[in-house]
Amino acid sequence: RIRMKKRKLNSEDKAIIKLTLDRTPNISDEEMRRFSSKHPYVVDPFEGVDIIDCTKKYYSTENELFNDYLVRKFGKPDWVVDTFYKLSYSKGDKSLPHKDVKSSTQTTILILEGAIEGGETIIEGIDRGLYSNGDYINFNGHDSLHEVKEVINGKREALIIWFNTKKQLL
Repeated sequence: RIRMKKRKLNSEDKAIIKLTLDRTPNISDEEMRRFSSKHPYVVDPFEGVDIIDCTKKYYSTENELFNDYLVRKFGKPDWVVDTFYKLSYSKGDKSLPHKDVKSSTQTTILILEGAIEGGETIIEGIDRGLYSNGDYINFNGHDSLHEVKEVINGKREALIIWFNTKKQLL
C-alpha cells in the first residue's frame, strides 16, 4: 500500500530534474503509439478524463539514467517508469475528478511551479498541500479519486510520473 504524504524535494534534486527535463526530448512517434494504446484517455481527453484546456508535454522515456533516478527518488527497486509528462495549467485550467488507468502501480505528482491562487491538488476529497516547486506526493492513482482545482491566478506546472512493477511490463 502506498502512503499518501506530501514531501518536498531538496534544492539539488529540483535542479537535477529541471535540467534533465530541459534536455529530455519529446516522446517519439513510436513511443506515443505504445503509450496511447495503453492510456488512450490521457492522449485524448474525450476518452474519460477531462483536463480542461491544460497543456501537456509528453517526454521520451529512453533516458535510462533519468528513469533510474526517478525510480530511486520516488519509487521502489522493482519498479520502472511507465511514462512521465508535464501538465501546464493557466488561469481557468483544471482537471476534473478521475482515477488513472489500472496499469499503473503508483502515480507521483511533482509541482514544478505552483499557482499563485487555485490549482489545489485534491486526492480523495482532501487538499494535499502541493503548492510550491518541489512539493510532491506518491499515491495509487487508479484507486484514488483525484483532481486539480481551477487555477485562479498564475500558472501551475506539474510533472506526472507513472510507475509499474517490472512484472507488469513482462
